[in-house]
Amino acid sequence: GLVGSEMCIETDLEHCDRFYWAVSPEIDRAPLEGEAFRPNRCGIIVADAYDAEILRPAPTHPLAAARRKAEVERLARTAMRRMTVAADSECSPWGGVE
Repeated sequence: GLVGSEMCIETDLEHCDRFYWAVSPEIDRAPLEGEAFRPNRCGIIVADAYDAEILRPAPTHPLAAARRKAEVERLARTAMRRMTVAADSECSPWGGVE
């Protein structure tokens, strides 16, 4: 459920401009209004297999330039590695030993 998710939120907020909780329409959203889920920093998206709607927009808290650069480079390296592994059958994923 939602309760286990609150443990990582502080770390996650350090790595993004905006943070959204995404839930299916069947899930009770009431816990997301509690302080543990930081409603002043987090938005809510309700989505199913066909559509999604932002019910509460997340406020923007811009990343520092150095943090943004580090995150973009990390994302690019991960994407490049995944493409390389997919294209080369002899290339193992990070940490993979065959």
